[in-house]
Amino acid sequence: MYHPEAEPNVIHHEIAELAKKKDVWVVSQNIDGLHAKAGSTQLVDFHGSLYHCHCRKCGEPVSWRAYLKSDSHETCGGQIRPDIVLYGEGFQDETLEQATDAVRKAELIVIAGTSFQVHPFCDLVQFRAADASILVINQTPIHLAQDYEFIQEDGAVVFNKIQELGAEHD
Repeated sequence: MYHPEAEPNVIHHEIAELAKKKDVWVVSQNIDGLHAKAGSTQLVDFHGSLYHCHCRKCGEPVSWRAYLKSDSHETCGGQIRPDIVLYGEGFQDETLEQATDAVRKAELIVIAGTSFQVHPFCDLVQFRAADASILVINQTPIHLAQDYEFIQEDGAVVFNKIQELGAEHD
């Protein structure tokens, strides 16, 4: 699951670029750290990050590299685990608050590249402002109770077009 050599794609980069001009928050289900690697700073890693680990016994942060060598904390002998939320586990209040706050303040919510069926992530859209627009960029339709615009396409294709249009206007 660890691919530290992985690089952000055009979607990650364009979102980070847009955030330099607009107040953009990213609420991501991904645990790969690529949004942060692309430069997004207003980021909620909703399901956590593989690249942040801690000891379950003493609570001390532990590097992911140390975790890959052993899941036993050399300081106290406790079990090391990545800071990710697995199915059936609860979410930290801070994560839920940051995510709902980001959605609540958004004028435009872009949902890209997801089946949008995992709870509570897919429930976040219910916290949007009444006048916020929703744009879904996906290869397959998703089910939403709210009205939304839909672009049926691979997100990378759409964000490459955005990148091209941005280059024309620079």
